[in-house]
Amino acid sequence: MERARACLDGGDFTGAGRWLVEADRVAPAELRCRPFVRTVVAEVARCGPQVAGVARLATALGLTTYPPRAG
Repeated sequence: MERARACLDGGDFTGAGRWLVEADRVAPAELRCRPFVRTVVAEVARCGPQVAGVARLATALGLTTYPPRAG
């Protein structure tokens, strides 16, 4: 989860998405109880290229996903 946030801070949305999906695979309850995870998932879903599993994770967290930002 911390690696996902670090990737996000560095602008690596794909890397952040991959780490989130991996964290959810390894420890879903831990991931889903941390408030900052909602922010990271929402940002990755909104801004980054779609990583398999991020949309599913966003839905599981009750977040609305947005299309990637143009630009």
